[in-house]
Amino acid sequence: EREGGEREREVSIKLRERVNDKGEYDGEGTGTVVLHMSVREEREREKSIDEEEKREKEETKEDRSSVLSSISNKPPYESEREVKDTDELFSHPPSLSLSPSLSLSISSSRSYSGGCTAYSGHTDNIHAITCCDNTGDIFSGGADQRICHWRYGLNDWLRRDYILITILRGHMSTVSSIKVISKDKVVSGSWDGDMRIWSLVHHSCIHVLHNGIDRILTMCLLNAPEVICGGDDGVLRVWNIESGELIKHISEGFGVIQNIITLADSAGLSEKTPKGYRIRIYNLLTQNITHTLPTYQSNIRNIISSCLQEILSVSSDGMVRIFTPPNYSKNILEFNTYNPLLCITSLIEKDFYATGGDDGRIQIWSKNNDFKESLVVLSDYSNSVRCIAMNRSGDIITGCDDRRMRVWA
Repeated sequence: EREGGEREREVSIKLRERVNDKGEYDGEGTGTVVLHMSVREEREREKSIDEEEKREKEETKEDRSSVLSSISNKPPYESEREVKDTDELFSHPPSLSLSPSLSLSISSSRSYSGGCTAYSGHTDNIHAITCCDNTGDIFSGGADQRICHWRYGLNDWLRRDYILITILRGHMSTVSSIKVISKDKVVSGSWDGDMRIWSLVHHSCIHVLHNGIDRILTMCLLNAPEVICGGDDGVLRVWNIESGELIKHISEGFGVIQNIITLADSAGLSEKTPKGYRIRIYNLLTQNITHTLPTYQSNIRNIISSCLQEILSVSSDGMVRIFTPPNYSKNILEFNTYNPLLCITSLIEKDFYATGGDDGRIQIWSKNNDFKESLVVLSDYSNSVRCIAMNRSGDIITGCDDRRMRVWA
């Protein structure tokens, strides 16, 4: 310690000797930076730099104000909006392949060739995607127990894009389903057995509806203000989402309820039974099962309803099945896509649908050509596409196992 202190004093003495009376370094010695500038000049230079930085900030603020004023009259959803450079977002650029039979074209302006933008907000797989028709907002939920709220607006680069508004936290397990109640409220279901009502104004949980089961796998909105849910215990529960009161407890010997959709006064549900997978229709008014559809050995991963009250299902064997009213159990159309499918959604154009699968591809189909050939194939990742939805602009929204939400314009 004594030798170190002596060495430090020697260095400080040598440094002081190298500064002359004018405050300049004389440049003598080796290994020392020589700076021929007086202390006064250095202070003046720093002052001028500060003034220049302040002036640049004011100019940037004026430019931002002018841009905001110039776009304030534009609609929130533009048909020709800018999309981020995909090369900056992905290790490999997205691919878009069009079928030779695209003469059946979805529409003259909708081929989903506008590009793909990926958004990071989750830390685990995304299991649920839904869109608000009134505001255009997107809500995504995943295995990280988060609900991400996305809104289309100006980002930090003054470009129109989806921005992560907030992250809703409270669930203790995977968020399996999200439904929009109104522009100010959403309801979510989770594998923790609870449903939560969220305020989008205060970004907080309003009600917690305890179902007393292991997992809520699906839920669906009925006539306001009611929501129906199902899960591992094979029981349908109808809740009043305003009062938090359990209205109905329906136990009809269902298996594990995986999906629920609404059909006029009925609820269509897909269930897992010891013998396989099937779809049943339960009339909520008469409170009885009206239709039991055939049992299949492949997992029915997702079901939706069309404007004609048809039921469309996709399964892990790559089959798309359409069950048509009034006799759902007999009027069945089957189409083999030869790829394991996980999700399906209807598009703005009538009789057009988009599916997502285990192979990481999104395929667009037309009912008019009996699902024989996909019109458009969108691919940007090799991970499974778990959930798919469409916003009010007609864009396709997907969530998959790489933890990113993607928007296909």
